[in-house]
Amino acid sequence: MEKKDLKPLLAPKSIAVVGVSQGRSLGGRVIDNLTKLNFAGKIYPVNPKYEEIKRMRCYPSVTAIGETVDMVMIALARPHVLKVLKEAADTGARAAVIPSSGFGETGEPGKALENDIRSIAGEANMAVCGPNCYGFVNFHGRVAAFSGPLYEPLIPGRIGLVMQSGAITHSITDPFSHRSVGLSFLISSGNETVVSGSDYIEYMIDDEHTRVIATFVEGLRDVESFIRAAEHAREKEKPIVVVKVGRSQKAQKAALAHTGSLAGPDEIFEALFRQKGVIRVRDLDELIETTIALEKIKRNVGSRVGVVTISGGASGLISDLAEENRLQLADLSPETVRNLRQILPSFGTPSNPLDCTGSAAGDLGIFKGGIEHLSRDSNVDLVAVGLNSSCGTTEYDNRLYEGMANCAKEVWQKGSDKSFVIMTYTSNTFHPKICQMFRDTDIPVLQGLQKSVLALGHATRYSEFLRNRNTGTAERVSSKAYSGKEWNAKDGVLSEYDSKKILSSCGVDCIEEILAGSRDKSIEASEKLGYPVVLKVVSPDIPHKTEAQAIRINIGSKEEVMRAYDEILENATIFKPNAEIQGILVQKMAPKGIETILGVKNDPQIGPVLMFGLGGIFVELLGDFSLRIPPIVEREALSMVMNIKAAKLFEGIRGAKKADVGAIVRNLLNLSTFAVEHRDILSEVDINPFVVFEEGRGGSALDALITVKS
Repeated sequence: MEKKDLKPLLAPKSIAVVGVSQGRSLGGRVIDNLTKLNFAGKIYPVNPKYEEIKRMRCYPSVTAIGETVDMVMIALARPHVLKVLKEAADTGARAAVIPSSGFGETGEPGKALENDIRSIAGEANMAVCGPNCYGFVNFHGRVAAFSGPLYEPLIPGRIGLVMQSGAITHSITDPFSHRSVGLSFLISSGNETVVSGSDYIEYMIDDEHTRVIATFVEGLRDVESFIRAAEHAREKEKPIVVVKVGRSQKAQKAALAHTGSLAGPDEIFEALFRQKGVIRVRDLDELIETTIALEKIKRNVGSRVGVVTISGGASGLISDLAEENRLQLADLSPETVRNLRQILPSFGTPSNPLDCTGSAAGDLGIFKGGIEHLSRDSNVDLVAVGLNSSCGTTEYDNRLYEGMANCAKEVWQKGSDKSFVIMTYTSNTFHPKICQMFRDTDIPVLQGLQKSVLALGHATRYSEFLRNRNTGTAERVSSKAYSGKEWNAKDGVLSEYDSKKILSSCGVDCIEEILAGSRDKSIEASEKLGYPVVLKVVSPDIPHKTEAQAIRINIGSKEEVMRAYDEILENATIFKPNAEIQGILVQKMAPKGIETILGVKNDPQIGPVLMFGLGGIFVELLGDFSLRIPPIVEREALSMVMNIKAAKLFEGIRGAKKADVGAIVRNLLNLSTFAVEHRDILSEVDINPFVVFEEGRGGSALDALITVKS
């Protein structure tokens, strides 16, 4: 799919503002914002009531302008929007912004109007921002088709923002402005009827001024476009930081398979973001600190962090937060420890985090020396300097914290190859002098220990993601192709026997088994497989045999087979009198192992989603599972296994032998290929349990269920 041409929208050379008036109006604010930014292009106010507005000639209509404008700002109420949009399209305008509300967010009548907007824009090849938005600001291009207020200073920078919510833009931009952090773009995307958030992200990825992109998402309109944008961002090494609401949303439909009931919409998006290198944060404060950190920290930064403070309490708190949030604190080299002992007072301890003690307040040489020694340590990749916030304190404190901040700046200016970060202990505002001190450096200034630690963790893990991005291509394991027509599905559900027959032919390891149509055949199958065996009913109408008491395990003789056969058929008939019974499945009793679950859910937005976790009853009891979007590489399959909380089980605890993790990885890769090749007909796959045996002995699917689309 071709990228949308957003240049007429985001970098226009002429703008018509429809709806401007002499009093307060959205159109008037747009012209004020354009003036404030010193827009170099032509501005055409449009209102038939006036001949002149804001010392500019005013036109009765877009047509009356007499020449084609790049972009039209339609600052009018909903009933007038379509007429002006059509007029703009007819005059050759290539873009429009519609700030007015009352469209798709109001229900069906509003959605119908959005369809009309989409139709007009499509025929004229127009890029339309909104409706129900503020518009945008291009800080480097000095363009502001923006109906919200803009506050000084308007600093061009390297952070691009895309916010679906208009009001959220102020929550984000105000802290940036107060801390002298510049922006490349501020986009309020609204209902995204024509141009999606992903389209804006794509544009900023190619923009030379933008280094990091942050977005607030209420709902992804086009997941495929977002995936393409994320992959493009990975190649350009431009991180995307996202707040996506809807984490508490539950699946609306109970699924037959465990996979469907466990992997809800938010869990799937979480997996998608992680796999594509998109950095998901939980709130706006974390978004601000993470974005500021990523804007300046080196892309190749390592994961080992050294921290310098003058507080033992802050050092302890940082240690706790680092462990809780997976931030790696560096082990100082013996040389660094020796050097620190020479500069610290006798009661100081060389460690990381480094407490330079209160003595450093009277002798900044101690503090600067601590920073220097950590910055020279080959075990340290990033140096974080902790400060108290200096805003609103005494003049003495202001001078002290400015001096401490300057110590970090001086060490950095000497040519250190390490990334540096300044962070405060609380979220209180920085003194403007400190922010200004680091404005033209590569040192981010972060607020609050928890958010700072989270931001550093995101930055170091993003660099690790970039280092691993080219360590493999998606596995293509040979798989038998099915059209689905030959699948014996009843009401979308295949029996266990048919499910495993299909999966086995596609490379999934399944337990040895025989389908028997009578008591005698069950005995014959049991003796062929060798006791002990398992007997269970095979019916597409009874997907979960345990609930129907239609399964017997550890059967060790002919007599037990006969008794189990009769009991299973009787219980199945009682559980569902009209059930279609294909027969009794006789399985070889599997040796002991660890029960896991392998599954696939075909999400309507994202497509196939691969799942792995502990199996049996634990998958629902503990909810310990991981997800990936196939196709995957071997490294990703291994990470699926080792990322669950119970992964230590596979390493062999309390004398147990190691599990055959390689068998799990191989089966996940085969299932991944199967899911991709049959995405048009698959609904879900549930392999539970998949028992993994000791290392070198593989694993087997003991039960499986395939559901297909209606």
